[in-house]
Amino acid sequence: MGRRPRHAAAPIPFRSLTAERLAAAPDHVVRQQTYARAAALCARHMATGSGAEQVLKSVQQLTAPSR
Repeated sequence: MGRRPRHAAAPIPFRSLTAERLAAAPDHVVRQQTYARAAALCARHMATGSGAEQVLKSVQQLTAPSR
């Protein structure tokens, strides 16, 4: 299994998933400075680029014939 991204919140194991834990997760994340800074950086990055252009590039990369 791959590593969790550096700024990702810890997953809630399925067996311990409850409505209360799921509802509390976003509140916990937005109160963490690391996550807030990462979200702000991501928002700035997305605002500077063309979403359609990025999608096109990604689709082209994913559908390019293997060499």
